[in-house]
Amino acid sequence: MACVPTEFDSVAVGRFCMWRVDSTVVDGDCGAVRPFTETATGTSLSGERMDYCRAAITTCPAIDDHGVRTCTDATEGCGVSGVLDALCLERDAGDPVCTLPCRADGDCPQTLTCDMGATPFHCTY
Repeated sequence: MACVPTEFDSVAVGRFCMWRVDSTVVDGDCGAVRPFTETATGTSLSGERMDYCRAAITTCPAIDDHGVRTCTDATEGCGVSGVLDALCLERDAGDPVCTLPCRADGDCPQTLTCDMGATPFHCTY
């Protein structure tokens, strides 16, 4: 793993430790570490230029909030304030909870799926 500064929609999100593409866990395929399925190139905090795996359509704070944080508004209540990196949806006819947008199962954490029968598409809880 390597810690790198991250951005989402051109907004600085913070520094997070990400899997290196050349690690034995990833072995060249970021699909092995869902939802960090997209390859990016960056410079680690230690100054090393390298390829790493990042989430394709969300952020690390949004992933942390998924299914555990209640919300009223995805732009301020889930993920990074002011960017659309998460969704705020009702779960089981109860309070709204943060979830993740998705285009396919690979955008969701390892054991979850993308509910493409719902609008908007989102990761299951």
